[in-house]
Amino acid sequence: MGYRTYKGLKDNTKFSVFLIHGKGDDYKKVKKFIESKLQFEVRAIVDEFGNETIFKQVRDAISDCDCAVAIMSADDILADGTKYARPNVTLEIGYTIGFFDLLYWDDDKLVPVVILRDKEAYIPSDLSGVKYRQYDNTIGIESVFDDLEQTLEGIFKSIKKYYK
Repeated sequence: MGYRTYKGLKDNTKFSVFLIHGKGDDYKKVKKFIESKLQFEVRAIVDEFGNETIFKQVRDAISDCDCAVAIMSADDILADGTKYARPNVTLEIGYTIGFFDLLYWDDDKLVPVVILRDKEAYIPSDLSGVKYRQYDNTIGIESVFDDLEQTLEGIFKSIKKYYK
């Protein structure tokens, strides 16, 4: 598959999306959508990385990425019935927000970490001010694909200036 690139560069740098996810299979749908519909490369730890610490895996994966998509699916349930995303998802969201904030520090309008949140998943207070796209798992994550497409296209257009 030919991924979209930034034309005019010597190496035709691919636009690459880091995919953060829990234990559900929704990430496969999101990955397929991004690769087939948008023709952007997708990098996910489950596909590429293994025996390193989570920090090293994330750092190695995002070092060549332009943005991230995080899926906050309601994978775990507490004793009180609260559903929440896997702890690694929250950790990776924070890590990538910090990484991309340093990378695009001079662009206050660019939001390079896109969160897709199952409406049943608890949002930790540290993420309560972060914008996310909410989906109903009974309908399917595909319900946010139009918004995801527009958002990723916007990021793609916004960061072209970083490759000139």
